Formats: sequence, structure tokens, C-alpha cells
Amino acid sequence: MRNAVNEVVREAYVRDCEKGLARWNRHLEEADYPQRMSLPSTRFRRTVGSWANISTNPEGKPIGLEEFKRASGGMATNIR
Repeated sequence: MRNAVNEVVREAYVRDCEKGLARWNRHLEEADYPQRMSLPSTRFRRTVGSWANISTNPEGKPIGLEEFKRASGGMATNIR
């Protein structure tokens, strides 16, 4: 039950963050900057939940541990 509540709260937090990013991206577009910001997947760099300690890329796709370590600059710990 606690995991379900945590997931609902996490989803609400992500939705709130997405609203803020949409606003920042609108400002970037208005200023003619080509860059856009995005949030990583909720699977990325998890230490709790069903995706805890599983190596994924920022889009949430599972990747090999070696690839994850390379991409994270060797900062990967407790990842299987």
C-alpha cells in the first residue's frame, strides 16, 4: 500500500515538474534558443521501487551496466 501511495505522489511531482519545464521551454523558444529541457524517465537512477538499482538511460530504456558506468562517468554505484 505504501508503494502505491509513493507512486501516486511521485507521478504528481513529475506532472508539476513538467509544467515548470514547459514554461522554461516556452521562454527558450521565445528567445530563439534551439535547446529544450526535458525530465529523465522516472526509471532513471532509482534507488527505491521496482526500478531500483537497475541501469537505464535517461529515457528509461534498460542498458548494460558497462554502458551505464561509461555514461555516468564512473559515478554508478549500487547498480546491477
